[in-house]
Amino acid sequence: TLAIGFVGTLLGAILALPFGFLASRNISGKIGSRIGETLLVIIRVFPEIILGLILIKGFGMNAFTGVLVIGLHSIGMIGKLFAEMIDNMDRSAIEALDAVGASLLQKIRFAVIPQVAADFSSVALYRLDINVRSATILGVVGAGGLGTLITLAGQNANWNVLGMIMITIIITVITVDMISARLRAKLV
Repeated sequence: TLAIGFVGTLLGAILALPFGFLASRNISGKIGSRIGETLLVIIRVFPEIILGLILIKGFGMNAFTGVLVIGLHSIGMIGKLFAEMIDNMDRSAIEALDAVGASLLQKIRFAVIPQVAADFSSVALYRLDINVRSATILGVVGAGGLGTLITLAGQNANWNVLGMIMITIIITVITVDMISARLRAKLV
């Protein structure tokens, strides 16, 4: 469950970067940002469980499917938050680079990334916290993790095992939440 949440969040955060830049008015302009926003809405349309059921048909009942579901669903929300951070940043550095004729990639590298990197990391950590919980739920539909064990224990009426799994999930989520909160506090 932790691995599914972590790898899915990493995948989602990396793939959300280009979508975040595309959906930002500061980078893509009015028309480009509308295209980016539309793509992010389309990605977020399906709830994780529905996306999980769809991807299980193509990739089977395994942890890889869980990673794909978490990663794809994370792109939509992380990309939206990345775009908002880029739009809310101080534009003076971009304007200064515009004045000296910098390319778009130079503006992103020298003006945007230094201002938003800590916020981007904070959003990714927050999403990790959410995704660990989601990975548990996805296991119930067969996408791996502790949720699969919950389903098996529930079907066999093995209440002692089910109780231990629930305690493990609670401890895991609390631990991830505490670590994530400390890391976010240091970043922002």
